Amino acid sequence: MRNLAAIGLTAILLIGSIDRPVFARPVKVIDRVRDRKPIIVRVNSPLNEVMNINIYAGIGTNINFENLGETIETMFLENKSWVGLTTNGSMNSQDQTGTTTASLIHLSPIDPLSIPGVIQTNKQTVQSGLTVITKDKFGKRKTYIFNLRYAKNSDAAVALVDFTFAPQAPANPIVSASMMRQEIDASNKERRILVAKLAYGLGEAINKGQLKDYSPKQINAIRQMIGSVYQGIPLMEAADRYAVDATVISKLILLGT
Repeated sequence: MRNLAAIGLTAILLIGSIDRPVFARPVKVIDRVRDRKPIIVRVNSPLNEVMNINIYAGIGTNINFENLGETIETMFLENKSWVGLTTNGSMNSQDQTGTTTASLIHLSPIDPLSIPGVIQTNKQTVQSGLTVITKDKFGKRKTYIFNLRYAKNSDAAVALVDFTFAPQAPANPIVSASMMRQEIDASNKERRILVAKLAYGLGEAINKGQLKDYSPKQINAIRQMIGSVYQGIPLMEAADRYAVDATVISKLILLGT
């Protein structure tokens, strides 16, 4: 009898545990893009290297030249099929209507567009070269080159690229040899990467016939520019020396990336 009672009690307990509703613990779903905090990046001018900018949907990125007293004179966007571009004013320096002169660029991703003439490589990689030419109050021009990319979840969400003047560091007569070597090694690595992109991009442009309108003399000038960068000459200084247009540089870097 005791065994039967124990069996019955066990059965009741099991049935009760089955009939009792079980409430699942709520799970917090995290939207990594929504919860990502956009950041501000301050960059010293002049920009002697190509700058990568990752663009997030719903955030966009602003590029500001106002701190430098520079206004935007010309822009070239290589791939308009996935990124939209606007400014905060007019780029016409002769505008007499009182419109504010542009000093800020806003970039935001758009739904993909099918645009005739956009090379297939750009469509697949979802990136674009952006060349910006500015002018200061003294009439001096600067060229900035950016590589725009559609951001991944692991990339930082940059809401503002704020250009400023490079600080004038006080002269320090005592600099350790190890510090100097570290700076030289880092600079050499960046230069080698840039030269590799330019050289590969030049080969791709020639193979795809994108430089068919260029004379052998002009193509040789591009090669000489790449050689100067390899030797340590800043990119834009080498471009001016051999009269290579900034849009060509942007295209080569894009093809070589």
